[in-house]
Amino acid sequence: MNKYPHLFSPIKIGNTTVKNRIFMPPLSTNLGNKGYVTDELVAHYGARAKGGVGLFVTEVVTVEPTYVYLPGDMSIHDDSFIPGWKKLVDAVHEYDAKILPQLFHPAYMAFPIPGTPQLIAPSNVGPYYAKEAPRPVTKEELKTIIRQFGEAAGRVKQAGGDGVEIHAAHAHGLLGGFLSPQYNKRTDEYGGDINGRLRLTLEVIEEVRKVCGEDFIIDVRISGDEYSDGGLNINDMIYVSKKLEAMQKALVKLQKAEAKGSAMTDAKEQAFFYKDTVMVIMAELRKPADELEMIVDKELWPIPTYGELMFEV
Repeated sequence: MNKYPHLFSPIKIGNTTVKNRIFMPPLSTNLGNKGYVTDELVAHYGARAKGGVGLFVTEVVTVEPTYVYLPGDMSIHDDSFIPGWKKLVDAVHEYDAKILPQLFHPAYMAFPIPGTPQLIAPSNVGPYYAKEAPRPVTKEELKTIIRQFGEAAGRVKQAGGDGVEIHAAHAHGLLGGFLSPQYNKRTDEYGGDINGRLRLTLEVIEEVRKVCGEDFIIDVRISGDEYSDGGLNINDMIYVSKKLEAMQKALVKLQKAEAKGSAMTDAKEQAFFYKDTVMVIMAELRKPADELEMIVDKELWPIPTYGELMFEV
């Protein structure tokens, strides 16, 4: 589309070239069946690939069987899930699109399905609406969870996936909770200052890279600013982004905890602070394509993502 030359220009992420800047962020469909990919999910993503999306980050994909985030979400915690994922990957690859499942451990955000054991968390701190406090996850359990992230990513690679997104944003789920001082009150090596709180995420990334190799995209989703007293702020996250950049990750995705103003206003504000780090600004609501074209044109952000993108043709 000649009106949007920047949005439709290719971009290289690590060793992978994506055909355009039209990236679809994770949007829950609730179309999974007990964690398995369904024909409805294949059709959903396939239709959007046919429509021109360059890269997908899927909705939540859990890495272990005990804790369910939402009943209709997907999983890849054992090899029985690989055939369904191969169908989904093949459906988007047919149109030269790329796909990254979003790997996630819900921890204290898990859905309270009957029979679920006590929820785990960095500390015995949970969300305000929880009926009981979670228990602190042990260091031995963390070793298992790190391995589970690596094995899940390995299954994605076996299915032909192009990479994974590791969800560590907005104090949501295990990795985001460990990163946040509001939820992480630990006194061991996984708590304390920002380096201790970031440790688990870095160890997960290292495990995924070890299992999947250098050509596999690792996208890390982090918050930009939690806009809450005692939560992560923009200076914290600049530091985190630099630590991720030092690990030579292919992509860091910025997830703002709340929207303030237009996409252009947010882009200018955040680009000023994050200008030296490869980032993605999330624009998960309806956005006019003209706004996002301008963001890329002005080199504020290399890749604006969208939930529903409105074109004028």
